[in-house]
Amino acid sequence: MEVKERIVDLRQYFIYLWENAILIILIAGICAGGMLGFSYKKQKAEIASTTAADKAVINTIINQNHDAFYATTADKRIYTDAVPPADTYNSAAKLYIDFNFDSIEGGESLDISKVLYGYQQDALMLIVSDEALQNVIDKLDLHSYDDMKEITPNDLKWMVNKNMLGANMMQVVVSDVDPDRAKLINEAVLEEFTNRIGSFASIDKVDIIDHPSTPQGGMQPTETPATISKKKLLKYAIVGGAGGFILIAGIFLLIFIFNDSVRNSLDVAYVDMKMFGTVSKSHSKREECCKRLAFNISLLKDKKKIAIIPVDKKSEDDELVSMIKEELAKVNKDIKVETSKNIIDSADATMEAVNSDAFIVLAKYGKTRIKDMIFAKSELDKTEKENLGVILESVR
Repeated sequence: MEVKERIVDLRQYFIYLWENAILIILIAGICAGGMLGFSYKKQKAEIASTTAADKAVINTIINQNHDAFYATTADKRIYTDAVPPADTYNSAAKLYIDFNFDSIEGGESLDISKVLYGYQQDALMLIVSDEALQNVIDKLDLHSYDDMKEITPNDLKWMVNKNMLGANMMQVVVSDVDPDRAKLINEAVLEEFTNRIGSFASIDKVDIIDHPSTPQGGMQPTETPATISKKKLLKYAIVGGAGGFILIAGIFLLIFIFNDSVRNSLDVAYVDMKMFGTVSKSHSKREECCKRLAFNISLLKDKKKIAIIPVDKKSEDDELVSMIKEELAKVNKDIKVETSKNIIDSADATMEAVNSDAFIVLAKYGKTRIKDMIFAKSELDKTEKENLGVILESVR
């Protein structure tokens, strides 16, 4: 027994995809949206994790500096030598402070070293005053950072390390988990300090010797962005959409391969019949197709009656047959065309074929099944009437 193989027509496959374009776009859109949501949640989780870790580091910085400042003499070395927490960056600056001793009274009995020490302590406190640090918080909008939403001037005070390196040289070091932010905070602290010295008689002027720099080296902070990355969202959406399209296209390919519906002349040939003609799905081309079919029928000079037999319920189209009749009457009134119910559901179809000189099988594109075509051919062959071929209607 000869084994037949159906040939997959890729052109028809792409038409099949086009027919289901809305469903394909919907599924691809759902996949894109799903991956978009996944990316958003993933980034949010990463940001939350990084924020929690950064907050923990900042709290460690604050606590270490606070404890070191208030430690007893015996514990001072322990806190001073404490290892800075990982991911800490220090932005350093140096100031030269010109103190004013002209207004001091006391003559030779005046202890200049004590006065200088007092001036130095005033300068150290002035640079981290609550008012100055609140201005820094407001100016830099530090509350907009997830890891500093609850920062207060008293907290920021312990992130700013300050000490005198000599009689007039002050060093200011800001410790933070973000190197760029450490520099910005240090610059803002110095700006507040230099703007406020005019109201203090003990200080003539301040010169910044070494401006704050962006810290380098050390353990690099986690590269998770502080905000949701639109590029990543777009990337995941594109990947999700493309993946969804490939998936559904693959599923439709399997359906197309295993679907036994008739779509072209190759499928008609598979059931040992030939194509008599096609009728376009487009209404604007339908009349032209009927004219061509009527002309082809008119060429059958030895035939007086032609039966058009629908294969199944979906193939029945009285309007189409009427249009063919009308066009045929214009070119050849001697040939009559008749139709009947479909051969699957009615035995009258076979009788109509018997009472005709020849018959044409009517099938519907993408709807009529191969197995029904085989059954129809088997039944109609019993009539021993000539099989003129198949009219395939609603063709894309």
